[in-house]
Amino acid sequence: MSGSGLRGEPLNYDAVIVGGGISGATCALVLSHFGWRVAVVEREAHITPLLRGFSRHGVHHDTGFHYAGGLGKGEVLDRFLGFLGLSRKIELYPFKRQGFDRIIDRSTSDVIDFSYAEQDWRDSLLAAFPHEATAIDRFQQTVLSICDSMPYLNTKKTFGEEGLFAHSQDVSLQSFVAELTQDHRLRAALCLHCLLHGTPPDQIPLRLHAAVVGPYCRSVHGVRGGGSQLSQAFDDCLQQAGVDSFCSSTVTAMSVGREGEIAGVLLASGQKLVAKQVIHAADPRLLLDWLDERCFRPVYRRRLAALQETQSALVLFGRSAQPVDALAGRNLYLADLQQGTQLFSGTIAQRPLYLSSAGQGCGIIGIMPEDYSRFEPWQNTRRGQRPDDYRHVKQQYCEQIMERIDQTVPEISQALQSPFLATPLTLRDYLHYPQGAVYGVSHQLAHYPLQVATRVRGLYLSGQALAAPGLMGAMVGAFYTCGTLLGHQRVAEELNQCH
Repeated sequence: MSGSGLRGEPLNYDAVIVGGGISGATCALVLSHFGWRVAVVEREAHITPLLRGFSRHGVHHDTGFHYAGGLGKGEVLDRFLGFLGLSRKIELYPFKRQGFDRIIDRSTSDVIDFSYAEQDWRDSLLAAFPHEATAIDRFQQTVLSICDSMPYLNTKKTFGEEGLFAHSQDVSLQSFVAELTQDHRLRAALCLHCLLHGTPPDQIPLRLHAAVVGPYCRSVHGVRGGGSQLSQAFDDCLQQAGVDSFCSSTVTAMSVGREGEIAGVLLASGQKLVAKQVIHAADPRLLLDWLDERCFRPVYRRRLAALQETQSALVLFGRSAQPVDALAGRNLYLADLQQGTQLFSGTIAQRPLYLSSAGQGCGIIGIMPEDYSRFEPWQNTRRGQRPDDYRHVKQQYCEQIMERIDQTVPEISQALQSPFLATPLTLRDYLHYPQGAVYGVSHQLAHYPLQVATRVRGLYLSGQALAAPGLMGAMVGAFYTCGTLLGHQRVAEELNQCH
């Protein structure tokens, strides 16, 4: 059922979830499973908008999901999807076990593979760096140990009320790999997956990076049909669960009772949604606009206001007449490993470029880190109304990226038709982050992690800002938030029945 969003009598719910991305939709399904009446408010026209992607020139392009670890039988995402009812509505396919991620090193022309299954992961890196067995072993053992210590990532982990990403083991990824090896190329290879969360190696806590990349050591899958199929599965499950969806709706304020407790939300349409529990699964900084400043202490307000965004990007889209063999069951990373851990700086020829054809279709996507600052001269413009000098720079970037692909993987450049580019300004306009962040709020070493519960009784946080980006992070954050409301052990017992 979808909410009308029209002005009328207040509607009452057990919980209202603000933000209908993966985390918000997951929270809604978990709470409805336990009998709660739930509403989701989403500013876009559909729930999980980033998963849906878009179509152009008759080809669908994935924008929010490319591949995931943890989808093997009995692994964490497999259990999540089974619990939510999503696994019955999607078809998974395994990526290539040998080289699911392949790095082509510009500095040496070497090919370096990441493989899954723990021994294969080790052996594939050892083949490229035969004298670095100690460093490779310690990296893998540390990453998997961290993953296995986390609630919800490990079914045997005792559930408690402590933060999902505690301050223990707070060392940067860059510092950790610097201790492991003097080989700059290996350091760069071990840090390359920072592209999956958009925070540089010197700023990302090792613990959080491990949660993102650890599951890739064990299994890697895609969804046939890509993110749009997963999005449709969410739609079906939410409808079957009786969740009310208020799409194309924006929140203008959150209501707080006389005792400082949350009372609901007010939409721009004038509709009031009344609830004793509100889960905010969007940019936490929006709370500063929606709540009276007295609701939070000044130090917490400053903390929210100071949250920084992840890296922005240049995103190349194109189509091919048929699937490209070089991207069949694997992703490519074109990188200059001699740059070391400085992954987000340098020229277009030096910065890493991620290439994928998600969902086994004919749409090809390339993602390269880019600073929003380079596009600040046009920051007061909007899509469809940008001046000629902006379009000229955009076309130059597109041509340079295509040249980079042609020099390294001509099979892809020759197959890629009608290429076009999204810039940080494009991402800003579609993703609604002021600096065009690809993955929203950045998790940084210097920032203490946000907690689920806020000072406003009944107001909780979820989403990537709480846990980590990607399908894994969004779902882990959602289950942890729901565990805080319902009791972690209660949720864990239900979840562990899904094998």
